[in-house]
Amino acid sequence: MTAILYISNTGYTRKYASLLAEQTGLALYSLQEAARHVGRGEDVLFLGWMCANSIKGYKKAAKHYRLLAVCAVGMAVPSEKYLQDIVHSNHITQCPVFYLQGGFAMERLRGIYRLMMKNMAKTVSTKLQEKQDRTPEDDMMLEMMLHGGDFVSLENLTPVLQWYEAEKHRTTQQT
Repeated sequence: MTAILYISNTGYTRKYASLLAEQTGLALYSLQEAARHVGRGEDVLFLGWMCANSIKGYKKAAKHYRLLAVCAVGMAVPSEKYLQDIVHSNHITQCPVFYLQGGFAMERLRGIYRLMMKNMAKTVSTKLQEKQDRTPEDDMMLEMMLHGGDFVSLENLTPVLQWYEAEKHRTTQQT
């Protein structure tokens, strides 16, 4: 594997990509700067941020590089159902996909994304505040909508790092 590539909007995806680079020793590039450093068709691990069930940058990365794994970073609470929705929505069939809960910071958003999220945060927080039987996940989402939150952690990367070690071992066995 040549490098870790990422595209980030508010910094949470970049934080995960940096943690992965530290743990693996792989080179780290934004998707934009990768064109100058990573050859077309080379093996990479890609991280992109979620927007309306779409992994930003995924199509471009898949077009130019061989994606060995994809990490989608969003603010939702992780679940197997959500992961399957992401895989289906983005038509990913060639590699493993991981979902990493990043965070939410309204003050970091710009332009249309800020407007969209401002409206969504207001709607979601109102509905959650009115909900009688909130789950712990609902409470976490409400807190994030009202005050922001950062869930980036090395612990959340455990499945990705386990995959990486297995992939490295598999590749070594083949040579």
